[in-house]
Amino acid sequence: RARLFTPAVATTLDLVLAADQANLRNGRDIIRIADRQPEIRLIRDFDPTAVGRDLDDPWGYPSAEYERTAAEIAAAIPGLLAELRDRV
Repeated sequence: RARLFTPAVATTLDLVLAADQANLRNGRDIIRIADRQPEIRLIRDFDPTAVGRDLDDPWGYPSAEYERTAAEIAAAIPGLLAELRDRV
């Protein structure tokens, strides 16, 4: 379930994943005023085969767009997991 991203929430996190450049900018603005500042990255940064870095929002489009977005997220998961493993 989605929740509002606030400075208080940011202080509880180590890594924030953003879907696109607008999310990244907004997230950085929120993180900047938090007491503890987590790293923020684009989801597709973790997919070495990604063409473009933003995830397109499928809201209001046919189910094929949701499937494409899900596939783009799934393609980033192995790289994200490798990054997280390196951190522990």
